[in-house]
Parts: sequence; C-alpha cells; structure tokens
Amino acid sequence: MIKVYAVFSNRRTMEILGFSVLAAATVLSIIFPDDPRTLIPFPRITVPLINGICTMLCIPLIINPGYSFLEITVLFVQSISTVMAGNEILGAFLYSAMVIILFCGGMFKEHGGGKILILILAWNCILPGVIPYGPARVITAYIVSFFMTVFYACTYEKLKVMLIQLLPPQHKSDAISFPAPGRELNLSKYGLSERQIKFTLEYLKGRINYRFLSKKYYVSVSTVKKDMAAVFRIFGVSDREELHIFLLQYVVRE
Repeated sequence: MIKVYAVFSNRRTMEILGFSVLAAATVLSIIFPDDPRTLIPFPRITVPLINGICTMLCIPLIINPGYSFLEITVLFVQSISTVMAGNEILGAFLYSAMVIILFCGGMFKEHGGGKILILILAWNCILPGVIPYGPARVITAYIVSFFMTVFYACTYEKLKVMLIQLLPPQHKSDAISFPAPGRELNLSKYGLSERQIKFTLEYLKGRINYRFLSKKYYVSVSTVKKDMAAVFRIFGVSDREELHIFLLQYVVRE
C-alpha cells in the first residue's frame, strides 16, 4: 500500500505542477499575446482559451491521477498549440512526454511499429506550424525532434540494461543452456508446444488471466494451467512471477 500511495502521490504532484504551469501560461497569453504570424486563428482569443481549457482539464487529473486519456489529450493539444505559437522546442518536449506516458501505459506492446509510425506522421503534420517563423526555425524544429527521439531511445536502452542487472537471480534448469541476458531467446528451441508458446507470449503482454487464455484459445482453464506448469518446469521457475522476471532478461521470440 505504501508503494501504491507513493506512486499516486508523485503523480498527483506532477498534475498539480502541470495545472500551475498551464494557469500561468493562460495568464501570460492574455497579458502578452502571441506573435500574429502564428497559424492559429485569432491568437489573442484562441491561445488563452486553449490554455484555459487545458488548465481546467487538469483539475480532474489532480483529483484522480488515473485518467491517462485526459492527460494524453492535454499534452497532445498543448504540443500542437505550443508549436504553432512559435515554441517548437517546448512543443517537442510536450509531445515526447505524451509518447513516454503512452509507452509506460503499455500502448506499444501490440503493433508497436505501426503505432510509432502514426505518432511520427502526426508530429510531422504538426511541425509545419512553425513555417510562418522562417526556414531556420523549421530546420531547428526537425533537428530538435530528431535529437529528442534518439536521446529517449538511447536512454531507454541504457535503463533497460541497468534494470535487468538489478533483477533478482532466478533458478534455471541446469540441463538447459540459455543465452546471455539481453540476447534473443527463441521459445521454439526449448521444446514448448505451439500453444505453450502462444500462452507465454500472451503472458508477457500482460494477459496473465488463465480464464482469458482459455476463452481466447477455446481450451479449459485446467489445460491452460497444465501448459503453464510445463513452461515453469522447462525454465526452472516456480510461478508466473518468476517466469516474468526470468524472461525480462531476454528479447523473447517464437
């Protein structure tokens, strides 16, 4: 309970800070109107209105930090308006923050490549909003976006390696050799049936409910349990939690 409370407490703090920043941005956009070159129509009215609406949307997020869809909506809208208002670097940060939240929420566990492509195309549709500010700003916007993409990707890979090293050691079958941590692990090489491979991959996607697997693959719950028990024996683990920790060390393939 302490850990759960800490997570929500930290997230609520972030929402409160976000509310404060947006409230300040709303006031500043009224006192200091945006550059008239912006593609946003009637910027003296539209920009404060957008900031004000997003500020109000932060209130339910402070009350309940679990509204991820609302959080993503605010970041997406703000990234667009911020770029068009001529603050492309801040807009790139807000957009990348949205992508990180989607990533942490498991958005890319399935069809990740296609979803990432959609996000890249969406961002490339937003960036032309800097055109009225001149070609140098457009080039800067693309360079900054590329840098942020590479930076976050490299940081993720580095953190993944560090976190793998912090995982508790898991018992493995002495009769079977496994690749070094971080390498590919092909499930088909370890005597798993086609159904056991599917169950294991579903489990890695977060679908750990035996009843869900039984309904999806038209088998009994007892069959799912029997197949998973066989998987535990093959990998030398005692339960689903140990299996998850063990497989996190590898890039799992069929």
